[in-house]
Amino acid sequence: MITATGPALVIVCILKLIDAVATDMKHQRLHASCGNGDPMIQISGYNHPYFDIDSLEHVESMEESIIGIKESIENSAIFCMWKNQCKIDKTTRKDIFKTEGWFKKNMRCLKNGTKVYDLISNATNSGDSELENFSGTIIVRSHEYFPWNYRFCDDTRKFVLRFITGETHVEKFKVALQIVFSEIHSKFESLFLVQGKRTVNIVQGSGIVELDVTELKHVEVELKSTRPLTSPKCWDSANKGFLLCLRLVEKTQEIRTVCDDVMYDVTVETKEHTEQMQFGNTSIDLCFGMKGDGTCILLQR
Repeated sequence: MITATGPALVIVCILKLIDAVATDMKHQRLHASCGNGDPMIQISGYNHPYFDIDSLEHVESMEESIIGIKESIENSAIFCMWKNQCKIDKTTRKDIFKTEGWFKKNMRCLKNGTKVYDLISNATNSGDSELENFSGTIIVRSHEYFPWNYRFCDDTRKFVLRFITGETHVEKFKVALQIVFSEIHSKFESLFLVQGKRTVNIVQGSGIVELDVTELKHVEVELKSTRPLTSPKCWDSANKGFLLCLRLVEKTQEIRTVCDDVMYDVTVETKEHTEQMQFGNTSIDLCFGMKGDGTCILLQR
């Protein structure tokens, strides 16, 4: 039995089948997509295991194990993030309906043209990071490969994104921030929204965070780390990171959501699919780690 509760828990098997005999197998296929080339984005359900193959406890052959492991890996929702479309295969209609419901509840489409900023990057690791404009609703994510685990390199302890405000915003506007997801180290890392002398701590569970524009100062999103680096150059986090939506709005405006302006429902379709499966000699690559770009560190057996 092999189970992992998220992409940062990296116990993953990648299977290769060789010298095989073919047979036809029918299964259910889910096709999820967004219009206009827009990418998919996960807005909830991050506690759902990405790799879960507990059902293999009762398999009767190596071939059945191979099919189960291959399906668990290839049909994980994590591989749909930031893609325009993806396909998910399941062996039963019950499984595909369950997956279809999960997609409709937890995945959305992000409108093309929406500005997406990465907080953990080479461009944000000093106090002199470039000023950006508030252009409607924007997305701030922890790093480019969210929700794969992020990394700190060199001696960086602070990452800052800065956004411009003008005279017309002072005392009349506020920053509205919606926490889609946040998972950072609670002891060594802190995430803040800053405007002038005022600071708000951004923590998972606080939902909508609001901060009035009271000074002619830029707005900052900051990540600070006090963790001692365990290697001379880079350190890989065991956490997924975070995903935020921000918008500059009038001070009197009541805010229930920030993200909806730039997101819409994913299109999900299901149908029966016949695929030729192969059985025979097998070789197995074990992936015991994830690099910063989401690719595996392989140990071949």
